[in-house]
Amino acid sequence: MIKGSIRKISHLVTLLLLAAIATGCGGGGGGNESGFTGGGGPATYTLNASLTDSQGNDVSDLAGGESAELTVEVKDGGNAVSGVVVSIDASGVTANPGSATTDGSGISRFTITANNASGAATIAASVEAP
Repeated sequence: MIKGSIRKISHLVTLLLLAAIATGCGGGGGGNESGFTGGGGPATYTLNASLTDSQGNDVSDLAGGESAELTVEVKDGGNAVSGVVVSIDASGVTANPGSATTDGSGISRFTITANNASGAATIAASVEAP
């Protein structure tokens, strides 16, 4: 129970990248005597993000000091992409860790903790192509 004049601080957490696109090199390069230079078009990744509490319920605001789990799923053409680094850039909240590698299901997880200032917070996720 919180007593005294401590006030609940609400943060509207806006996921800027609910469905973001990241592009990177899709080919291996190199050449051979037949003139093949390798590679393909750029890889296109789709990022799907969700912010949930410890019971798995969607979260849209946090009180100062409260935490939630940010899950970022990386897909390429509907297929999970493992082994890519997802980085988080945030204001009004703290993300821990600041970057994480996707697992075999294409998912990386972060703990988001609200700062003690009232107002909106932003979270942006980005991916580095392998």
